[in-house]
Amino acid sequence: MVLNAKKVVPAPALSPTLTAVFAVACGALVANLYYAQALVGLIGPDLGLRDSLTGLVVESRGRINAVYMTIVFLAGAPGSMLAGFAYFHGGWWLTALTGGGLGMVVLLFFLGERG
Repeated sequence: MVLNAKKVVPAPALSPTLTAVFAVACGALVANLYYAQALVGLIGPDLGLRDSLTGLVVESRGRINAVYMTIVFLAGAPGSMLAGFAYFHGGWWLTALTGGGLGMVVLLFFLGERG
């Protein structure tokens, strides 16, 4: 709910159609990630991947997924905290500048590693 000086205005909601579209898109994304794992061995040589690397991806996808999800959650919690802090103290502009600034730091770090 959005508080107005004169009355309470209900927040806009997603329509059932848009909710269904999002649900189907999320399901397709998860299915794509799951079923594409087996195809890595077939398309790996076309992408220039060594056989040992494609075998590693297919055989140890559970461990790789666990490491990935751990990193996502460990980075996501401080990121959410930083975003909340920035929004509380400076609104949307400070939140956007913080996100853009962190993105620039990562880009500079990446470019420094390559050169």
